[in-house]
Amino acid sequence: MAKQQQKLFLVSAILLAIFIIIFFINHHFFTINKVVTNDSLNKTKLSTPDTINSSNSATHEHQTPATNKQTVENFNVQNLSPSFKQHPDWRITGKLKDKFDDLIQRFDNGDLIAGYVLSMNLKYCWNSPSSEVLYNHKLQLALDNNESSQYIAHLTEKYNKCQGISDAQRQQFYHYLNASAEQGLVIAQEQFSQINAEFYMNSQYNAELSRADYVATRDSFIDKKLFFLTQAANQGSLKAMATLSNMYHSQNYGAKGWIKAYAYNQAILNFTDNNELYRRYQWYIEKSSQQLSPEELILAEEIASKLIKSVNNNGTLYRVK
Repeated sequence: MAKQQQKLFLVSAILLAIFIIIFFINHHFFTINKVVTNDSLNKTKLSTPDTINSSNSATHEHQTPATNKQTVENFNVQNLSPSFKQHPDWRITGKLKDKFDDLIQRFDNGDLIAGYVLSMNLKYCWNSPSSEVLYNHKLQLALDNNESSQYIAHLTEKYNKCQGISDAQRQQFYHYLNASAEQGLVIAQEQFSQINAEFYMNSQYNAELSRADYVATRDSFIDKKLFFLTQAANQGSLKAMATLSNMYHSQNYGAKGWIKAYAYNQAILNFTDNNELYRRYQWYIEKSSQQLSPEELILAEEIASKLIKSVNNNGTLYRVK
């Protein structure tokens, strides 16, 4: 009986020891797991949106200057967009002869605007009566033909402004306009292109030319017009672009006329701030695109792209009117 009790007691002690061991093992595992879980939660908190921004600001702080640099670069690109400039007004008050010597002196000193103003006024005086006798004769013809009062007033105003300017001086309009255009004055280049070949030949060549000399001189003048127009277009003259478009579209000024016309039309669309002009040249683009092959359209776009880049680099634009 005593031995049985001893065995029972021993078994109970062993069971109790096992229980205690299991308890301590479980308790230790729970503690470790709790520590791990809390550490994971702390790491999770570091990954919330607020802490991500905070962390990225600290970790990637060096990215801020790059972002600012990009912003500055974008701002500078926008500032490089060309801006419209106003053309100078060539009209003067009073008599041209009173300002003639001053305009020549200013031009000789490098004032291209003075040369342009002088040339435009001399051209304005080209067909004005150069003497009182001629004026009275034209006035009588106007009255006999029942011309309007506006016509007679314009005839008188023109005579008064141009009185005292000789025919030889009037012929010099070409010299001053050509010289100003050659030195890069856009408005002079534009106005040079408005002179038709017939008027140029009649105003500058009094002596009879042979047929061959006449054709050679006329063609040289036309080449100069195209040269000045191209320069003016590259400096942002929409009027020059429009003139070149019309000339090339006529197919009378060298090869690839329609391609070049398309390119200038595309450039006008890119720069104009006039809605009516935009609609007109958009229609030209749509119509001409049907006449060109895919290869020709690619070439036209390349020409337009180079022109647009040139104007952007130059930084100036001039309106058609």
